[in-house]
Amino acid sequence: MRTRTVATLVVVIALGLRMAYWAEIRDSPLDRWHEWNQTDMATYLEQARQIADEDFLATTPHHPYHNWQARWPAERWIAWYGPHAFHQAPAYAYLLAGARRLIDDPLPWVKGLQLVLGAGSCVLTLLLARRLDGPLAGWVAGLLAAVYGPLLYLEPQVLREGPGLFCVLAILLLLVGHLGADPASSRVAVVRCTGLGLLLGLFATFHEIGIVVFGVVSLALGVFHLRSDPRRKRAGFALAALLVGALGGFAPLLARNLAVGAPPFSVSCRTRINFVEANVAQAENGGATFSLPSASVGQILDRAEGSFLRAALGVLDSYDGDLGRMLRNWMIRFAAIWQPLEAADNTSYLFHREMTRSLAYLPTFRGLFPIGFAGALILFAGPFVPALRRERSAGHLALLFYLVALAIAFSFNHTVGRYRLFLVPFFWVYGGVFAAMLVRSVTRRRFVGTAALLAAMLLGTALQHVAATPFKGVAVRPADFGMGCELALARGDFAFAIAAAEKALRYFPDQAIFFATIARQYEKIGEQVLALEFYQRALRVDPAYPPAQRGLARSQVSR
Repeated sequence: MRTRTVATLVVVIALGLRMAYWAEIRDSPLDRWHEWNQTDMATYLEQARQIADEDFLATTPHHPYHNWQARWPAERWIAWYGPHAFHQAPAYAYLLAGARRLIDDPLPWVKGLQLVLGAGSCVLTLLLARRLDGPLAGWVAGLLAAVYGPLLYLEPQVLREGPGLFCVLAILLLLVGHLGADPASSRVAVVRCTGLGLLLGLFATFHEIGIVVFGVVSLALGVFHLRSDPRRKRAGFALAALLVGALGGFAPLLARNLAVGAPPFSVSCRTRINFVEANVAQAENGGATFSLPSASVGQILDRAEGSFLRAALGVLDSYDGDLGRMLRNWMIRFAAIWQPLEAADNTSYLFHREMTRSLAYLPTFRGLFPIGFAGALILFAGPFVPALRRERSAGHLALLFYLVALAIAFSFNHTVGRYRLFLVPFFWVYGGVFAAMLVRSVTRRRFVGTAALLAAMLLGTALQHVAATPFKGVAVRPADFGMGCELALARGDFAFAIAAAEKALRYFPDQAIFFATIARQYEKIGEQVLALEFYQRALRVDPAYPPAQRGLARSQVSR
């Protein structure tokens, strides 16, 4: 089957699943999660409003003040952020602002575009795996991407991870294509590297991992050109062209920063603060799970005065010389990256999966990791396919560099499912490689190779189970069900609210607040019989819950 035909099939499957899911959640709270003011979605929209309606340069960018920040006043947070640095990489907010200026109600169009880009990510994955291991690996990798639930559910949210993943895949495809191309003149290599650098510079304004991706591409290009040209001339040209292109892509943000007095290469003021919160000695669960910041976080940020280096030294001092504890905390965070669950942050995959039918049977990281791990392990660990490794080794090494670099970077942050999404393409690709290897081994009756692949898959499953201990509360939170209820009740959608409250009891059997919230809303609209019923249901969950006791008394009097 031709690549174009398979790519079309992947697009049809990917878009079909995405449109079915979006149709299911349209006009429900799951499609209005940006209305919750505690989310990054609300922050992006407010920043976009400021850019579109008030100040294009965002001289004083918007910084939210969320409930978890209440330990310190807003003014102190602003001092830590800095007066002119963006809260997060600004390109996504600028794109939202542009849509706001062009369209009266831009969000449906933005979400629709993100779904189309999601289908595009599946095609890019197909092309990447095909280039590295042939058609079968490409077809399987593209299908794995098309049906991957944690990507699909994020794409119709006002979040940048879906478009960001599309950009990363485009960068990786261009990089692998350059590394696998026939030797070309220095001029051709310079043009390619300049274009790649331009895309990297633009991506750096879109997401904070841009600097890590730039480092990966620089390393891969440097190693490749040094191996192909021992005189180092071509490597120098390639890296210089990459840097020039990256500066060109970053130039708009650089100009804005200089114009408003922000640090020239500032992208986000959150990076330094996230690092301190996750790595300080007192962080809960070694910093793997997000928790309220300890008092030492404020002390470190005060002393840092905006310097990342001083903040890092402050984190080091918080361990008081206990390097063993520092290593244990890092190992907890690193292990948590590979856990089967999708750690909740702005949204919860498990909550969305509970409230929809579309996500119920789609694969997640639990099933993807073992086959991707097995494909990569067999490919890199021995002479299983020596001809393939010699021919395409540079591309495979580039993807390995990418995985290792991002995993290390993420190990210094809280574990968040939507951040881990940037690691997933590696496992899509090597899941495709695994499938291709398995088919070749079976059809050629290479029983040792088949056994090795299956053993590697079982090893991946065991490692994920043992090393990546699921942390309590990382996949779903009471706040997810509570906000689902509130957003539903705000529009009179009692059916959704009741369903969310009933499902919440599976995870939080002692939480009476969900039914009490529904009862209170019925009480407000004069439905006293229904209010009484739900107050009673709340008290069956927790007989001592005061709001339900008071509400029950009011409802009984009103009857």
